[in-house]
Amino acid sequence: MKKLTVLLMSFLFSLILLITSTQAQALGTVGKLFTKDQANQLFGPVVSSQTISAAALRALAERSPNYIMFNLINGRLVVLNANRKMLSGPASMTAVSPTQVFHFCSASKILELLQTSGATSVKVEQRQNNLTITADSQTLEDFMSCPPTCAQ
Repeated sequence: MKKLTVLLMSFLFSLILLITSTQAQALGTVGKLFTKDQANQLFGPVVSSQTISAAALRALAERSPNYIMFNLINGRLVVLNANRKMLSGPASMTAVSPTQVFHFCSASKILELLQTSGATSVKVEQRQNNLTITADSQTLEDFMSCPPTCAQ
């Protein structure tokens, strides 16, 4: 009986370590580049979008070195850093509700998108169930939603 208890406790401890390690790794690099055609096939048509200059988006990504969050609220682009502090948005909006869902990716993926596309402007796009960022023929997706998963 004692051996069974020790074995069970070892198994549970190993399982907890595996889950914790997987969760920590899951928030490594967030986001994936697709071609615009792939994005249209995978995520459906664009419902609404907002354009931002590539230079402005680069500056925002550099101000939020790990993760950057996006949402289109009432047709306006709102950008937060990983701590949910507003980086850009309508002047009338000074804060967002902690329950308001934002979509985040690694700031490094934004910089990669800008570097590989060479675009001068970028569209943040709301699709049926996804938020995407498109620069010329490349689209960034595979964001995570905050909440429930928030990066700090």
